[in-house]
Amino acid sequence: MVIYPVVMFHMAHSLQKFLYKNPNPQNVLSHLGRLQQLRSCTHSQVRFYILSTRDELKDAKRIVIKLGSAVVTKSDRNCLALGRLSTIVEQISDLCHEGRQCTLVTSGAVAIGGRRLATNSGISSRGARAAVGMTEMVSVYSQLFKHCGLRTAVMLLTPVDFDDVRRREYWTKALIDLMDHGVVPIINTNDSVAWVEEASSVHPDPLSVPPLRDNDSLAARLACLVASDLLFLVSDVEGVYTAPPNSPDARFLSEYVLNRDEDCTDCINGNKVKFGSSSKVGTGGMQSKVASAVWAVRQGTSVVVCHGNRPNCITDVIRGVPVGTFFTLRQSEESSVKTQEVNSSAEQVARDARLASVDLHAAPSELRSKAIDTLSELIMSKQAEILSENTNDIRAAEQAGIPIALKARLQLSPGKLQTLSTGLRQIATQTREKKGHVGCLLERTRLAENLVLDKVTAPIGVLMVIFESRPDCLPQIAALSIATANGLIAKPGSEALRSVRILHKLIKQALTESGLPATAVGLLEGRQDVQRVLGAETTEPLVDLIIPRGSSQMIQTVRAAANKAGTGVPVLGHGSGVCHVYVDECADPEKAIRIVTDSKCNYPAACNSMETLLVHQSHIKSGLLERLSKCLGDNGVQCFGGPRLIQLASDLFPSLKPVDNMSCEYGDLRCLIEIVENVQEAVKHIATYGSSHTDAIITENGTKKQSSYKLII
Repeated sequence: MVIYPVVMFHMAHSLQKFLYKNPNPQNVLSHLGRLQQLRSCTHSQVRFYILSTRDELKDAKRIVIKLGSAVVTKSDRNCLALGRLSTIVEQISDLCHEGRQCTLVTSGAVAIGGRRLATNSGISSRGARAAVGMTEMVSVYSQLFKHCGLRTAVMLLTPVDFDDVRRREYWTKALIDLMDHGVVPIINTNDSVAWVEEASSVHPDPLSVPPLRDNDSLAARLACLVASDLLFLVSDVEGVYTAPPNSPDARFLSEYVLNRDEDCTDCINGNKVKFGSSSKVGTGGMQSKVASAVWAVRQGTSVVVCHGNRPNCITDVIRGVPVGTFFTLRQSEESSVKTQEVNSSAEQVARDARLASVDLHAAPSELRSKAIDTLSELIMSKQAEILSENTNDIRAAEQAGIPIALKARLQLSPGKLQTLSTGLRQIATQTREKKGHVGCLLERTRLAENLVLDKVTAPIGVLMVIFESRPDCLPQIAALSIATANGLIAKPGSEALRSVRILHKLIKQALTESGLPATAVGLLEGRQDVQRVLGAETTEPLVDLIIPRGSSQMIQTVRAAANKAGTGVPVLGHGSGVCHVYVDECADPEKAIRIVTDSKCNYPAACNSMETLLVHQSHIKSGLLERLSKCLGDNGVQCFGGPRLIQLASDLFPSLKPVDNMSCEYGDLRCLIEIVENVQEAVKHIATYGSSHTDAIITENGTKKQSSYKLII
């Protein structure tokens, strides 16, 4: 494993300057040891991509929020600012409910503990005040998050916990486990022990890793250690100024543009900066925040310093609102050249796909079907390699704290590959029989003598398909593109990149062996590549249709990017899969049980998995409702009750929890059960709460089946 390139670039440059100034061999060995520590990833997790603009902050999945003492306490510094904390906790909860993982680093324990111990710092020790204050803070945070439906856990850390390898690995694993289970960890320095001396002795030289002297440095090191995308340093000022905020020459900085090789933190964007003193209750101050932020950004974690009093200070930053000071890296001339090369590379992939699509269209359908058959065979013969790469993706995803539903979609198995291979053979057969639906005569009109107009199917051109998590999606869309003679540019989720690379290699091999251009299916690996292709300055768009497959948020992001590019390329996207199954009064009970169980339990993470079960009210008395619920429960499904079910059948299900959201895509072993009076009410429910993805009716009445089908469609 290699640490994030920003770190290695900076370390190599810093070491070079140090050796020039300090040729002492002992010092050289010390610094080489520190460089080796970073190279072996004993401090930071690997970060492959940094959110380099405010617009990209919405993609942050793992977030650390640090609250300063001045934010946590009121202006008199004697008690907690409950109103402010409630607002901040609510914002953090909103982020968690969006599927993000949040960790809270909080200060203020010593200040609060002082009030509890008669506020006489001369009588009560700092350790005693910290212990008492932390107890009160934990209780308050726990209650606030509980009201938002979230659990909390507490960790108190010292420098030894960061620098001792075994201790660090132990608590880091625990921290990631907590986040994976939807728990919000609350972190603070353990001020009840003498850790200040430890910080000085453990890191006499802050060349590479900042000493842990306050919660700013703790938050920075914690964020990088768990590979956080974004770090908030929430304070009692709007952000970073060129001088103390109350100074007449102070100028607010919306962005802190950092040079990769700049060691000092007293010069920002070419301006000399004067730092004031720390707050009355805090131990850090703006200089500490800037130093911690600079270090964190160089490790690959984006940082925002903002004011805790500002409404929605956290959620607004995530939405791209210019709040606080955003820390970013300035590109060097060398990196700018590389960026141009990458832009050109992404555009070339699209151009190659365009040229290859012409060859696909000219090729007989037999060649296209042969390529798909070959791909089907390669997937089975290379199964071990595919699963090996997929295992690496799974491990990385687990470390990054990917949600369970996405992990299920990411994971491949021999069974999934067999199903995939079978599906590809079916596509190949249809391509052979129906020419991939290309060149088919749909309509013929005689316009005049010896003048006939034929309406014939033709390829669209070049498709761009953007998908999340599911690596087996690539062979499917590649096969459909080959069958219909369309060029394809695929952009997978970064969590599936290793699996997708091996599958893309097999697709190119199948095309080549069949005498077709391998460039017909291109692969984009970076989020910015999509923008580069859409925003390319060409007379005609590089793609003809964009198909995003994933969450509603991702689809909205793609639509916005396409609209911003102004090329007029249409976006064909379908987001949520709130899928319904209705069990009619005329349903066969045994069939209904089998269908419902399979619809939910076979692959709960799939977008066409059943999320809502509608049951005709007659089945309360018939017993089928109870049998369906029991069968789902026996398969590990947690069921929630709709309002009608709670009203009519609460005696049958006394422990059933009422549902909070009637239109929820769970993506796991959870579902809603609701009672309806008839098929018309079922159709109305589906139209109101469904997403027009996949809905089913189970009935033996053919008339009802046809009428409900027309209503749902």
